[in-house]
Formats: sequence, C-alpha cells, structure tokens
Amino acid sequence: MFFRVSVAASIAYLYLWSGRFVHDDPRAAMPPPPPHVAPPAPYTTRVVDVRRADLDAMASVAGSARVVPTLTDGVPAGIKLYAIRPGSLLATIGLENGDTVRAINDVPVTSPDAALEVYRPLRAPDHFDLDVLRRGEEVRIVVLVH
Repeated sequence: MFFRVSVAASIAYLYLWSGRFVHDDPRAAMPPPPPHVAPPAPYTTRVVDVRRADLDAMASVAGSARVVPTLTDGVPAGIKLYAIRPGSLLATIGLENGDTVRAINDVPVTSPDAALEVYRPLRAPDHFDLDVLRRGEEVRIVVLVH
C-alpha cells in the first residue's frame, strides 16, 4: 500500500511541477525576453596626421598596392586593397591588406579612377575622410594634412 501511495504522489508531484498547471496564465507560456545587447557603434574612427611634404613625396599609389574593384550584388561597392607595401602612402595613413575603401570625403568610390577624381579638384586639402570596411567592421580614417 505504501508503494502505491508513494508512486501516486510522485506522479502527482511530477505533473504539478512539469508546467502543465500553468496553462491558465498566458504569460507563463511566453519565453523570457532576450538580454539587452547594445548595438555596435556605426564607426570606429582613427585620426592620422600626415605632413604635406610626405604626402607629395609618396603620392604615387600605383606601385604601393594592388587595387581591385569590389562588387556587392552586382553594384560597385568600393575598391579593395591588397599587397600594401610597408612605408607606402597607404600604409602611412593606416590602411591594411584586405581593406575596402568605400568612400572618400563621403563620395562613393566605385573604381580606382573615381578615387583619384575626388583628390583632383582639391589643390591643397587639409584633410581626407576615408570610409573603410575592415574585416566586416566600418572604420573611418580621418587623415589630417599639415
């Protein structure tokens, strides 16, 4: 008899604590809210100082890296840089291998020629703003020329 009572009590205990008794409360069936995660910052900003004399001396970008146009969904999305030589202008301003330059001074870069067109109208620019995609993270490099 003791065995039957303890088995019945165990089954009732499991039934009550299994969650089946909470069907009357709609909040009990809802999963708990996810933890709050702050969205990542839209940009990581780096500021680089470059002397104008150094900028003019290293102005030839042609031999300092391999430049490849990048497409996203068939639309030009910037230029990707590979094989950046140490000590070159691109390395000096903080660009790294694999970086995709998306915009210069908020003008979209759709080809290497478009990147040069941004620079030509400015006679003596005092800064450049580069929007770069680096390993999936948006990076803004502000180059101050003095």
